[in-house]
Amino acid sequence: MEVQVKEKSMQEIIDGLPDLVREELDLFERQIKDYKDGLTGEIKFQKIRLQLGIYAQRQEGVQMHRIKIPFGGLNSTQLRRLADCSDRYASNFLHLTTRQDVQLYYIQLADEPNMMRELADVGITTREACGNTVRNVTACHQAGSSPSDTFDVTPYAEAFKNFMLRNPICQNMGRKFKVCFEGCHDKDHAGIMIHDLGFRARVREEGGELKRGFQVYVGGGLGASPSLGHLWTEFLPVEEMIPFSASVIRIFDRYGERKVRMKARMKFLIRKLGMEEFHKLVEEERANLKVDPSWNDFLNNITETNYESVDMDIVEMIMSGENSQVEFKTTLRYDMRENKVNKKLEEVILKTLAAFSNGQGGTLVMGVTDDFEVIGLENDYKTLSSGTKDEFELHLRNLVNQAYGVEFATNNLVVTFPEVNDVEMCVVDIKQGLRPLYTEVSDKNGNKSKKFYVRSGNSSQAMDITEVGQYINQRF
Repeated sequence: MEVQVKEKSMQEIIDGLPDLVREELDLFERQIKDYKDGLTGEIKFQKIRLQLGIYAQRQEGVQMHRIKIPFGGLNSTQLRRLADCSDRYASNFLHLTTRQDVQLYYIQLADEPNMMRELADVGITTREACGNTVRNVTACHQAGSSPSDTFDVTPYAEAFKNFMLRNPICQNMGRKFKVCFEGCHDKDHAGIMIHDLGFRARVREEGGELKRGFQVYVGGGLGASPSLGHLWTEFLPVEEMIPFSASVIRIFDRYGERKVRMKARMKFLIRKLGMEEFHKLVEEERANLKVDPSWNDFLNNITETNYESVDMDIVEMIMSGENSQVEFKTTLRYDMRENKVNKKLEEVILKTLAAFSNGQGGTLVMGVTDDFEVIGLENDYKTLSSGTKDEFELHLRNLVNQAYGVEFATNNLVVTFPEVNDVEMCVVDIKQGLRPLYTEVSDKNGNKSKKFYVRSGNSSQAMDITEVGQYINQRF
């Protein structure tokens, strides 16, 4: 059945826009009139239209309009509105760009304000899609859905966009400025080393807690004189993302080239000053920057653990049973028979993680019996001081840190806590490892040795020492 949606009149759209947006587009309508009446010159009007995403085409009297889709986040209502605008004002097709913009062509200048009002009505802006500004903020196309996500970067990309949009510090820079976010730890889909600022999600332990942050690259870019970005830091806390970025942009705006356009990107400023001097200037700027606490208000709305009320993919996986890439464990450390903590069970968990890593990767589900019954993690929670999922994850990661190192724990594991019928379980997705993992195990007499585990059917088995060398040579 087709759903009928009441179409708004233009006046209804205008009345519903935020005051700032409505006034901005009303002003642009007047500026178009002044330009057509000869009261505004070509050069001045060019700056006005570029600020709003409008390029002149080679064809007389028509425009190309670049429309920002920050981090590629587009819902069905917005997509329909884009299609409607293309049909109504442009040439009946949408051009999707590599930087997550949409471009429409052959638009009459007089139609631009109303088209922009229709887009603004569904939360789409074209402001600063062009010009010497911070351009569209892009992100990994798998952000929020990839099993190799360290965490979902889209809220941070959204916050960055909101902070820079219409911000006086980046309205009249010497050249454009491009930013991207990457959440995957194993691949760089976003191109963090070819942007002016590139952020890759990172997690590390501080004071017994897991902290979010970013690996940061600065000064990358393509074009006729390409440069790979310089590593700024391996870990920038998320609360420093906006103050640090504001400092970088202020230095670029202050010292960047303004006369020779082809030498005006930030990569050229870094080449001119040298990375050491650029680093010094940014650090001094950051030290003197007056940070408004509201800049980080967005962090209050980000949940740092992924929760799902019912995950049908998990249900289907459980009902399909164990296999070479899926294994169930009843608990992490609580012995159901002895009704107490059993460290040997933690050792079994580590064996399983290593076996998946040494093979093709896989998924470990804790809180599920071999009979597919979801019993949850309450018994494990009770063995921990605070009895929470956060402490459970921290304890699990500490075990992995001690056994295989922080790098493996950070980059090769994705831990989530889905629910089925309000019962919580722990799902650990393990990436295929880049190096062999040996696991230290104890025999019944307490003697310790290191063994190499691989998957064999639906279980993890220690490989015979005579076969390990050949397997490692073939696999790694």
